[in-house]
This record gives sequence, C-alpha cells and structure tokens, in this order.
Amino acid sequence: MNFSFWADFFSILSTISWIFAQVPQQLHNYLTGSANGLSPSFLLLWALGDVSNLIGALMTHQLPFQIYLGVYFTINDIILNFQYYFYKNKEKGSQQEEQATIEVLEGVDPHYGSVKSLVSKKQLAAAAGLLLATPANALPSVLHSTSFQIPVEKIGICMAWFCTIIYCSSRLPQLYLNYKRKSVDGISPFLFMFALLGNITYAGSIVLTPVEGGHESYAKFIFNELPYLLGSLGTVLFDAVYFWQRYVYGVGEDDGYIV
Repeated sequence: MNFSFWADFFSILSTISWIFAQVPQQLHNYLTGSANGLSPSFLLLWALGDVSNLIGALMTHQLPFQIYLGVYFTINDIILNFQYYFYKNKEKGSQQEEQATIEVLEGVDPHYGSVKSLVSKKQLAAAAGLLLATPANALPSVLHSTSFQIPVEKIGICMAWFCTIIYCSSRLPQLYLNYKRKSVDGISPFLFMFALLGNITYAGSIVLTPVEGGHESYAKFIFNELPYLLGSLGTVLFDAVYFWQRYVYGVGEDDGYIV
C-alpha cells in the first residue's frame, strides 16, 4: 500500500472540503436574509479557533499554503459573524418599527422610556472613554519583560492544544440550540457535511503519513500530531450528532432555501 499517495490524497481532499465548508451557509443566510438558525457562540468559538490556528501557524513558521488557508478561514468566519449580527439587528429594527406603529395606534407615546436608554448609553460611552484614556504603559506587559523567555515551539504547542479545545467545544452551543428549539432550520447541512469530511480526511492524512525510522519514530510523530488528531476526530462525533438531530427533528416547511 502506497501510504504516501493516500496521505497526499486525503490531505488534498481535506483542504478542498474546508475551502467550501462555510460557503453554503453564507449563501443560505443571504438567500433567506436571516441567520437565526445559527448559535452566536458557535460562530464566535469557530472564529476563535481559526484565529488561534492562524497565529500558531505564523509563530511556528508553517508552510505558506497553511497560512493562506488560515487567512481564508478567518475571512469566512468574519463574513458569517457579520451576517449573523447584521441580519439580527435588521430584524430587531423591523420589530421596533412595528412595535412603535402599534403603540401609536393604541395611543401610547413610542418615546416613553427612551430617556433612560439615552442615559445608560451615555454612561456606557463615558466608561469606555475612561478605559481608552488609560495609558498603555499603565497596563502590565509581558512582551517587554526580559525576566523570562518562552520558546516559540512551546507557544505553538500550546496554541495547538488551545485550538483543539476550542474546535471540540464549538459545536456544543449549536447542538444545544437545535435541541432547545427542536429544529435544525436555518442551518445548511453542507456546512457540517464538509466539516465532517474535512476532519476525517485530515486525520487520515496524518495517520497515513510515512515516517522514516521505524515504529518509535512513527509513535513520536503521532504524539506530536496528537492535538491535531484529537481536534479533527473530536469534532466528528459532534458533527454526527447534528445529522442525528436533522434526522429526528426533520426540516421545517419554512426553511425553503437549503444550500
């Protein structure tokens, strides 16, 4: 068996899967004009994992294509988060206009209570101003400390394990939201399908990578790749739970745009 060929094949397949993973969800949000089906915690954790992964790749001088992919993933995360909050605020504005119209028709002053809101906003702005006015040198800084130095490799390892924890836990808010509303409407199945395929093939590319030096060298290689293996295989279980939820809850009739 040509392990090198299959390792490269799975690596390419994983890369292609991840390139297209978030695009269907972005199209779904655009076509429906809503991102209500998504958990904001899920989006933020996913973005945090990708940003951490990009920082780790830059600090440990990974291959250019890994850095380019990290930048691409981060941009996609920004787009998804922007869509969520943009459509959320748009819906909130529409609801406020409808409520104001109802209050006017019922003879209630729509501006009642706005003074308190204005005061709270001014207080918040003042607090933010005080925080921003704090001199930068008044805050503790580790970067300029010369008392100790942490090797870049150790920082890279810490970032890898941090990404593993973030990636594995990122699905939980979304799965909980699906369970809570007993629905998976608003979520493109291709988001999890590509993620599932990408994680499985990524783990396969690591396991099948040929290593010179016998079993001991291979065991050492797998140990070094352990955070990446756990990060990919750990999310497979949660991705499978999503498809189980989709089977149990079904798809609502109002979820017309499935991309």
